[in-house]
Amino acid sequence: MRETRIQCLPHDQWEPDSITWVVTSDDDEALGREFDLRIRTRVEVKLSGGNDASITALDESFTLRRSQKFSVSFEKLKALPFQGDSINISIEARLKGKGSEGRIKETVVLSEPVFEREESKVNAAQLIEPKDVFCFKKNLKVLSFHQQIVTVLLAFVALIACGIAMALGVHDQMAGHGQEILLSKVNSDGESQSPLMAALAASGGVGAFFWFLIRKQLRKYMTFVEMPIRGGITPGLVSRAGSLFQGKARIDLHNITLRVVACNRECGTYTTGSGSNRRTHTFRSPFLGLLLYEEKVELIKKGDAVERWFPGEVYFDTIYEALLPPMMVTGSHGVGVYWEVQLIHDDLVDQEIEGNLNGLVMKDFLDREKELAVS
Repeated sequence: MRETRIQCLPHDQWEPDSITWVVTSDDDEALGREFDLRIRTRVEVKLSGGNDASITALDESFTLRRSQKFSVSFEKLKALPFQGDSINISIEARLKGKGSEGRIKETVVLSEPVFEREESKVNAAQLIEPKDVFCFKKNLKVLSFHQQIVTVLLAFVALIACGIAMALGVHDQMAGHGQEILLSKVNSDGESQSPLMAALAASGGVGAFFWFLIRKQLRKYMTFVEMPIRGGITPGLVSRAGSLFQGKARIDLHNITLRVVACNRECGTYTTGSGSNRRTHTFRSPFLGLLLYEEKVELIKKGDAVERWFPGEVYFDTIYEALLPPMMVTGSHGVGVYWEVQLIHDDLVDQEIEGNLNGLVMKDFLDREKELAVS
């Protein structure tokens, strides 16, 4: 039987920085006709209510020949196949045209992961978001008088706002229909709802907002700002830990620990509820946690430059062997890379700076994958 087909070439036959497909045909009637080739990168969200996403990397009409190649750059594809706990990423190539036996519709889906990574021995979520144990009273005490007043006022306003929300929720829950003050027992779609649960959700949101502001004040016992890596993260990069930030202690800092950590994150969205209660949630689930650096200093004097106490080296090259490359297909869907500098104190709110991903490209991860395969 004469046929026209599309297939993806093996990795070692891909064009540089691209994935390469080949279309072949031994159907004389199809040759010379116009065909369409569409290549898409798709993200499937496996969570309940998950919202999938996709992009079109190539959409091209061409005149069919015996054999022809099509290469699509990693930059356009955004990602390579991946299978995770929350999302799957695949690349779909679809060929359409007309041959001797009628319409031709060939689809090839790449779903087998390209990268092999060992499961992390550390809990990635705990590594990136360690439990921040601190003493509010001690932390408040080391702030300036002005910062103390601002912090206390924020806490006071937060308590009042949450209290009002809960009082309204209790009242409207117990009130008869039509007698509610703010939170109706029936939503705009005519469905029943609980004013008390709505109040709990509102007070939680308000509380989280004010807690963010309060923590921002509590961190003012020192300055802590990012120092960008010149040239970005590249294979073989070794940086002095203290060169990644600048900080100045406004008090004596005892038993302070600096860590540089990294991980991948599965990213996507899912939807809950229905009608006016329909809500879209974003998730970023850490995996493949990587500790790049850790060092503890017993005492850093008030007014001292914190960075000078951490002369140790950070080997960023480990990222290429332990993590997957950045593969964000859209702004909300895909596999991300995240790294940060953490300054951890026993009694005070921890500090953290998110690192920049400049320099991380797919090709360097693939080159390292080939090196590991050979060795």
